[in-house]
Amino acid sequence: MEDFTTILSDKDVEIARHWDLLQQAESQGPGTITETKEKVDRLRAENSQLRESNASLSEKVKSLTKKLLQAHADANSCRTLLLQSSTPRPPLS
Repeated sequence: MEDFTTILSDKDVEIARHWDLLQQAESQGPGTITETKEKVDRLRAENSQLRESNASLSEKVKSLTKKLLQAHADANSCRTLLLQSSTPRPPLS
């Protein structure tokens, strides 16, 4: 998950850099404006997809963690029952 966060951060920086290039190109006149806008649009789309993937993976991690915790609790319950059933009981008087 940290890898996706890093990728998203890097993409945000890249979008900002291309945004600056777009503004510079606009001030210099026509020609490179369209190319820069297209790059910014592609980067924004890619960033959006990465954010969605990150959110989806984050939810999967939460779900798996919850299942793991439940399995651990179930195993502890089974262990407790097993220990209780194997412990000799005092004779009834």
